[in-house]
Amino acid sequence: MSHHPKMTSWEEWKARCALDLCEADAQADLLAFISPILVAKVSRMDPHVHLSPGREKGDQQRDFFHLFESYMHCTSGTTGKRWKDWLFQVTSRSNDSNQMALEKAACACLRTIAAKICLDEGSGRASAASVHLVSSDAPISESSDPLAALLADESAPDPACEAEVAELRELASSEAESRFPSIAHPMRIALLSLVLEKKLTDPAFAAVAGRSPSTLYAQLEKFPATLRDELSESFESEDPRTIRLLTLFTIQELGKKIILWAQSEISCRPLFTGREEFQP
Repeated sequence: MSHHPKMTSWEEWKARCALDLCEADAQADLLAFISPILVAKVSRMDPHVHLSPGREKGDQQRDFFHLFESYMHCTSGTTGKRWKDWLFQVTSRSNDSNQMALEKAACACLRTIAAKICLDEGSGRASAASVHLVSSDAPISESSDPLAALLADESAPDPACEAEVAELRELASSEAESRFPSIAHPMRIALLSLVLEKKLTDPAFAAVAGRSPSTLYAQLEKFPATLRDELSESFESEDPRTIRLLTLFTIQELGKKIILWAQSEISCRPLFTGREEFQP
């Protein structure tokens, strides 16, 4: 279960400037949040990198938090950004609670720290696992989210950091907003078939798309990998697992937009047959 530090612990850390100057309860509260996230991120990026080998668990946790503090101090001198102030300023610009906004900002910093550790000490990030669509004859996933079948099960969100997942979902929503207008009509129809849990062999989809089922399947099969590669270029400091999650979440957000779009298109109405819950 994820650990969520109290706001009073964050505030004490900011006021006293360093973890070691905080009271014991605040120290334990913050260590329990930062340490497992950093370890998980480094492990996913490069499993050959071992942080603080041979150290006792308590000392390891303190080492990890000091990496977090050092990153902010060192980066402040390079960019002019006062990181502690920035961490707290994001709370005023976010729709989330102050606690959740702080955790999201901290997670963003920890991803950068983990990437730097792996580049400095490891063999580089592992190659991203391939993303595959189900075949035309494979049964549609019985998951409540039909788009989850687009990606491998190993891309399931890591429950160790709910804040990071929330942050990625917000980013995915923004990506979907900017990408949706450029998605061609046939590709929208192909994606609509996934949302409606229908097969592209249904003649209605080929008729509305103006493409053969085989052409639509070929385009659909390429879509997740193409999107993943584009996101990987845009967010090159992220580890492969984070990119796969962002790909999944972006496709889910695109699915929502495609449903709204299709509901407003008269030509798409026959595609909703049997799926009355989606009909406008």
